[in-house]
Amino acid sequence: MKTIFSYDKRYLWTKGERSLSKIAFRQLLQTKTKGAVETVRKNLMTHETSVVSLPFASTEEIQSWAFHIQKTYTHLLVIATGGSSLGAQAIIHAIAGSTSKTKVLFLSNPDPDEYRRITKGLPWVTTGVLVISKSGKTLEVLSLFLLVREQLQKKLGKQHTSHLFILTQFDENPLYLFAKEQGYTLLPHVDIGGRFSVLSSVGLLPAAVSGVPIADLLKGAADLLGEYQKQGFSHAVSHFVTAQYLAYTLGKTEQILMPYTERLTLFTKWYRQLWAESLGKERRGRGVGPTPIDALGTVDQHSQIQLYNQGLKNKILTFIELTNFDEESPVLRKIAGLPDAFKEAASPLSLIVRASCRGTACASATHESPGGILSVPKLDAYHLGALFLFFELAVILYAELLQVNPYDQPGVEEGKRQIKKLLSSL
Repeated sequence: MKTIFSYDKRYLWTKGERSLSKIAFRQLLQTKTKGAVETVRKNLMTHETSVVSLPFASTEEIQSWAFHIQKTYTHLLVIATGGSSLGAQAIIHAIAGSTSKTKVLFLSNPDPDEYRRITKGLPWVTTGVLVISKSGKTLEVLSLFLLVREQLQKKLGKQHTSHLFILTQFDENPLYLFAKEQGYTLLPHVDIGGRFSVLSSVGLLPAAVSGVPIADLLKGAADLLGEYQKQGFSHAVSHFVTAQYLAYTLGKTEQILMPYTERLTLFTKWYRQLWAESLGKERRGRGVGPTPIDALGTVDQHSQIQLYNQGLKNKILTFIELTNFDEESPVLRKIAGLPDAFKEAASPLSLIVRASCRGTACASATHESPGGILSVPKLDAYHLGALFLFFELAVILYAELLQVNPYDQPGVEEGKRQIKKLLSSL
């Protein structure tokens, strides 16, 4: 059955004490995975603001706000952190060729040097500011918001209020109450965690401002969901998760995502948070969950593959292969007298990248580092939206197999308490 993405498993089957085998994979797929798929299907339909409802939401209001921002400002400064920032950054970085005249910038880290680098020379008179925090209490976001607000007030006085857009939950949180009191524009945040919010206004508004066709993003996600609902445990999502979970049970706890396109470098950062916060939990007093690692082909063939192949046999790789690039390198004319070492180098760049992906997967398998290849036909808004939902469904299914809650992050809260305690004592 034709699907948006295919998952090639031929490089998963390795030899050695902790090898993945076809027999073990099929048994797991048809028993535990099959049961988990059915449980996830039921749970998704009842979860608060479900991940699966987002692809079917209207984009009319988001497009309207994006048009207003594009028409009014030369720059949009987005103040957000974690998934509330990574998703939008991943979209904008991946979808090349934006025609929007409004430049979208991100402030995510209260690093004084980074703050100065991004805001130095910013034309505040023509800059809009979008502040994103679901809880309205995120320390990093609030600190950066106050600094930027100060700059706007210095340049614009009372007129600064029209430059601030606050995306938060409409409840008694401090950011919402302050923004309402000050007369800033308030935009509602859906009741869903930051790492699952990329297909909501959190990711879509900055993307739309940058010129990304956000309706296509949602269409791709909706179509991927339709495939999954029809195919269940036979879908690529289920096969991918079964391989990851089987590897985990065999001690391969480091799980690497390695796309062979620069345009997905920030997508891998988004994946890393999604995997880590959703799966790294305590279960019955014992820590569980794989460690996600982001890599980039072909660059990391020359920096990390040595470790993956000959280091500890605790790794499984997922390669993302882009079938069709937007641009192709010029075909070189035949040059007589080239040294033998140059002959392969004269190949089209896309061919070199695809051969590198397949060759690296094959070599890794021989070193007991299994690797599946996720093939993406084209990197446009439609396929990127489908890719986001692919990994969101995957992490929810994986969490069901691990028997952990993918939606909470209790391990983060203790750090927040300690930070607040230290700042209060200064």
